[in-house]
Amino acid sequence: MELQCKVKRSLNRILNIRANLTSLQALEGSRELENVGVSASSGNLTDEVQKTGELMSQAEEMQLLERDHGKLARRYVQTTGSSVFLKSLLD
Repeated sequence: MELQCKVKRSLNRILNIRANLTSLQALEGSRELENVGVSASSGNLTDEVQKTGELMSQAEEMQLLERDHGKLARRYVQTTGSSVFLKSLLD
């Protein structure tokens, strides 16, 4: 979780560096900069950081539930078909 907080605090700096690398790539016309993670196919970093944070929160909650109850909460256990399970997550 500490690492996630550091990434969030550094996100603007990372995005600026990434934009600068993209600009350099365009100026030099070289594909070599793609080797350092700069490409048009890269996903939105802000969205990825947010998704990762949400997944980490869910994982921590599951660990706490498992520790406190010795088992996973019913809502996290898939006992039916995947469509029913996915609908239950939306409720």
